[in-house]
Amino acid sequence: EFGVKCSRCSRSITSDDWIRRAKDNVYHLACFACDDCKRQLSTGEEFVLKNNRLLCRLHYVEQENSAEESAME
Repeated sequence: EFGVKCSRCSRSITSDDWIRRAKDNVYHLACFACDDCKRQLSTGEEFVLKNNRLLCRLHYVEQENSAEESAME
């Protein structure tokens, strides 16, 4: 089957769908959400795509802080 697929749900994206893009990934509007808190991300909101995980700013900062603490132990 040809066509673009959503990076979250793997369903096809049609010309009628509202989408969001992050690097090479394409998402349905409803699928564009933080992998940790599942909150849908808004237009213009800061987010990070790291290791193919979409994170809101809060959860990215939390993840980075816990990684630094682990490295110090």
